[in-house]
Amino acid sequence: MIQKRMKTILIVVIMLVSVSLFFLPSASADVPVTIYGYIYADEIITDPDQVTLVFSGSSFIAELLGSGSYRINEDLQDYMGNIGYFDVIISGTSYTANETITISGPGAYEKNLHVNTSGTPASNDPPDVPTSPIPADGEADVVKNIIISWSCIDPDNDPLTYDVYFGTNSNPPIQSTGQTANSYDPSILIDDTDYYWKIVAYDDHSHMTEGPIWQFTTGTETNNPPNIPSNPFPANNTNNIDRNQVINWTCTDPDGDSLTYDVYFGTNPDPSKVPTSQTTSSYDPGTMSYNTRYYWKIVAKDNKGGTNTSPIWNFKTEKGSGGNGGNNGNDNPKYTKPIANANGPYFDFIINGQASVNFDGTGSTGSINTYFWKFGDGGNATGVQPTYIFTQLGNFTVNLTVTGPVGSDSDQTYVVISEEPNIPPESPIVTGPNDGSKNIEYSFTANSTDADGDDLYYMFDWGDGSKTISNFTQNATQVTFNNSWSTWGIYTISVTASDNKTNSDATEHVILIDVIWVKTIGYLIDTDSDGDYEKFYSNETETQTNPKKLENGSYLINSDTDKEYDWIYDPITDTLWKYNPSKEPDDYTLWYALAAILIILFLLIIAGIIGKRQKDKTKKKQAKKKKK
Repeated sequence: MIQKRMKTILIVVIMLVSVSLFFLPSASADVPVTIYGYIYADEIITDPDQVTLVFSGSSFIAELLGSGSYRINEDLQDYMGNIGYFDVIISGTSYTANETITISGPGAYEKNLHVNTSGTPASNDPPDVPTSPIPADGEADVVKNIIISWSCIDPDNDPLTYDVYFGTNSNPPIQSTGQTANSYDPSILIDDTDYYWKIVAYDDHSHMTEGPIWQFTTGTETNNPPNIPSNPFPANNTNNIDRNQVINWTCTDPDGDSLTYDVYFGTNPDPSKVPTSQTTSSYDPGTMSYNTRYYWKIVAKDNKGGTNTSPIWNFKTEKGSGGNGGNNGNDNPKYTKPIANANGPYFDFIINGQASVNFDGTGSTGSINTYFWKFGDGGNATGVQPTYIFTQLGNFTVNLTVTGPVGSDSDQTYVVISEEPNIPPESPIVTGPNDGSKNIEYSFTANSTDADGDDLYYMFDWGDGSKTISNFTQNATQVTFNNSWSTWGIYTISVTASDNKTNSDATEHVILIDVIWVKTIGYLIDTDSDGDYEKFYSNETETQTNPKKLENGSYLINSDTDKEYDWIYDPITDTLWKYNPSKEPDDYTLWYALAAILIILFLLIIAGIIGKRQKDKTKKKQAKKKKK
């Protein structure tokens, strides 16, 4: 009898456990990662035909839970750190969701998926991993003016864009976004420095592939000296040279460095240095003696200590005759009247307080002994191609006078000296939280780059009437500032970078203080920072109403001031439904509880009936024994 009762109790327990398991959420054993959320088609919750999570070479089909929701329970430890995207099939058509996911470890990930069904249906593979870096990974002694480049192929031949991360940190900051070229010019780099970079490739279906971090090291620059000065004028070993001849030469530097010259000149075959160190490639020795051989050489110097010396050249001046100093009168047919040509106009910019302008009088014709320039700012120079330094802004009249044996001539032009051209800094990259509470400080960072390499300062407008301005920092250096807000609201933080000449375009970052967006209909307001929302602001009516919080954490919202609730919003899942009073979430909870109680009562009644029948059978057996 005891055994039969134990069987009865065991049956009841098994049935109760079965019922309990029926109401428990389904789960798979040994599943370290769960991804769940809702499907939005054109911002409306929609039941999909299928949802698939795709990693490179692998895919996982989601469990569809109804009401537009899905769940993926999988062991994704082999895909930690990889980027996955979602294919969503709706009404037989496949789309790629706007969202991607990166698995950082075991746990639950909420990921609501949005697709645009008016766009082109997607069945697309992401770009291949960027490869073939130049310079090669780990390469040393890289030149400082290197332009980095890479290769990347898309298996669907989609057009690609790239984000470029570059810097001296092993986790380099982003420097360029959305560029189409597969190369990037980081400008002049620093000697003997490690640089790190990576490329993130995007196709036009919102698929992305992140490349590895590459590294290279710059070398120590070696300076090349100037080239040997050449092309002397007068040419070497020439005779009958005008006594007032200006000598000149040409010289270049293989590194593009600026040059200065020491001039050695005289009648000694080993000429002495004349007291000048000049930037022009010409020299006026003044009026020389008749019928005399002169010797000269040039020492070219760059601004890094490099030098090079020309050969010693020579020429012999014209022979003199008569009392007129060589009969250089107008009646001598070997001379022609000089005609000045100042060329121009000339333009330059003030850089570091000065503008260096190269003037050119080589277009002048006739018999010319001297070139004399006046530059309109009180300065002057001689020579065919002088270089003159301006230190002031403005328009200046330039006058060139050429003089020869049979007269002189003048020509005018002008030079415009303007401010240094400046490229404004890039819009700053701003990072920081998107939501918070009153009277709590939050940190925000900003980083910008300046193509001119100028130092930068940053201006933070916090959206509440207060501002913060940083000190000057080195180009491409991140700054961090803290701010708190004393009242709830939606604040737009505006950050600009300045090189003290021009400002960047502003970057805006929105932070919600004790506020949460309710899709596009408005926002809930936590007036006292207690975690519950006491007010709702309607975008439609631009007024506030009082929402009602339900036991499951959702809110009933009146969006049109008619004193009737219009919406149910769940802030945990960011889900919005049209409100139906007959299906209020609290009622569902109550019905589930009642149903469970009824089932348990039903099972207890069955157990009682079974027990009563067993008892009756026992009594009958006992009665039969007594009769016997």
